[in-house]
Amino acid sequence: MMARTDAGIRLAALYGHPISHSLSPVMQNAAFNKLNINVIYVSLDVLHEQLSAAVEAARGLRFIGFNLTHPHKRAVMDLLDTIEPLAGRIQAVNTVVNREGILTGYNTDGEGFLRSLRKDHDFEPHGKRIVLFGVGGAGRAISHALSLESPEELTVVNRTFARAREWAEKISARPLAWENPQVSREIRQADLVVNAAAVPLKLDAGLISENTLVYDIVYGRGGQGLAGLVRGRGGRWADGRSMLLHQGALAFELWTGRQAPVEVMRQALYHPGSRNKEETDA
Repeated sequence: MMARTDAGIRLAALYGHPISHSLSPVMQNAAFNKLNINVIYVSLDVLHEQLSAAVEAARGLRFIGFNLTHPHKRAVMDLLDTIEPLAGRIQAVNTVVNREGILTGYNTDGEGFLRSLRKDHDFEPHGKRIVLFGVGGAGRAISHALSLESPEELTVVNRTFARAREWAEKISARPLAWENPQVSREIRQADLVVNAAAVPLKLDAGLISENTLVYDIVYGRGGQGLAGLVRGRGGRWADGRSMLLHQGALAFELWTGRQAPVEVMRQALYHPGSRNKEETDA
């Protein structure tokens, strides 16, 4: 059933810049429609200087909450009333819940990534060698979650070595700069390579073993992304939609207090032009 458009409707949103590529609205609206929850989810292109006004608009207009993507995950923290402890440790918020005008920040990226690995890619991080590129908001959330799974070795790589070192000390990981020759050795030995950086990685495909799972969390890169490179060679890859699905389901549950209809969300995410058969027959 489609959400109503009467005066009782509530809003949820995604704030970021740029934002036009996002598949979050089609996925979240499918979930709200499936459970007959009177909410519409929209994506809004918000510049850095507009973020404060956008946050206050969500409060004043009684949004049930909102998501944040690049470049707002850290900046939003100073604009909220409370921060959930995990998001505080990561210093990044991707989900905000509005409870009677009190805005609370959460981070669902790390747990969403772990669910993606296990449920959709049959990968268990315990005891594995992992290399992660990028220590921005998503990279910190993912590497923090991975560090709690007792990997054999976790290496975080960043263009600015000082940032990699600072974060690695907090999660007992090994820091490297992108230009360090040891990065190539770590990739050759890795069970999992994650690109959590905002830019595509320029890697020699020959470094990557056919048994290595390569995960590019930015799903819109296509053949230019790391996942596209590995896919063309017949290797194991993931392009970020699975993480989007599971972190989005966790956000949905924070907003509504109800279990997310994950398979309905998956269908909308991977086949946005189709409708769920049950909904069609209803």
